[in-house]
Amino acid sequence: MQEERRETTASTAPLALTAAAAAVLLAAMYRDVGAYFWQRWLTEDAYHHCLFVPAVVAWLIWRRRETLRELVPAPSWSGLAMVGAGALLYVLAVRTGVRVAIGLSFPILVIGLTWTALGGRYTAAVAYPLVLLLFLIPVPRHILGHIGMPLQVWSAEGAARAGHALGLPVVHDGINLTLNGHTYVIAEACSGLNSLLALLLAAAVLVDVMAVRWSSRLVLLAIPAIVLAANTVRLTSVLLFAEFAGPQFAMDSLVHGGSDIVIYLVALLFTWALIDLVSERRLLAIILARDDHAHHCRQLSVAEESPP
Repeated sequence: MQEERRETTASTAPLALTAAAAAVLLAAMYRDVGAYFWQRWLTEDAYHHCLFVPAVVAWLIWRRRETLRELVPAPSWSGLAMVGAGALLYVLAVRTGVRVAIGLSFPILVIGLTWTALGGRYTAAVAYPLVLLLFLIPVPRHILGHIGMPLQVWSAEGAARAGHALGLPVVHDGINLTLNGHTYVIAEACSGLNSLLALLLAAAVLVDVMAVRWSSRLVLLAIPAIVLAANTVRLTSVLLFAEFAGPQFAMDSLVHGGSDIVIYLVALLFTWALIDLVSERRLLAIILARDDHAHHCRQLSVAEESPP
């Protein structure tokens, strides 16, 4: 037993040293851009979820621990191609000062180093969690504005239509909603953009935890529509509060901010339900139910054909 432990320790020691050296190197390479990203994560509502990404990635890898125990590390030179690609992107991004590209090089390097040190099978087992490191990268502000503006317009239009259906005298003009002489501007913070990025991360975790097949993970494309619908409901509720309780009450931080949290949770619930519909567990249950029904029908047919 002691000899086995010594052999295990001896075999894992070089890997541990390699991992420690790689971690130190990556920390030095990404120190400056990491500080910039950290500042945006803390100060911008759209990126608060980034603070949880490292823990989420670590947890998803930990869930694969049984599979990883069965694999034997097999270093592969093939991984150096990805390491080279990540290093080239990093150098070019640093020289041009493009922080997003520097951030993009990080998961490429991590996956490439994993491939080189542990082999293709190990890398395939942890590739999906490592890809989620992309959620660490804040989208440039000008791109964020291009995404947020359509959401602002569509949310305002949806809330206006819903308000008309409920009998509210809402006047819609671009991102402005006017009700009883009071104008409500659907700002970027009210566009649903903050919920969109956080919900995409949550959905990406759910499809992995709920064992959704790769072909069915296209369900993630429905997330923007869910966020838009949820935000429309939130804005409509604010208009209803303004109509029946007054504008000041509707814009109160408890109502305005609280509705944001509630609607996000509702959107998360709908996302979970949608992902559950395409999960392997649900598909297996449907197949089993169909087989049971067919078997039952065959038994009834045999019983009817049998002579008394």
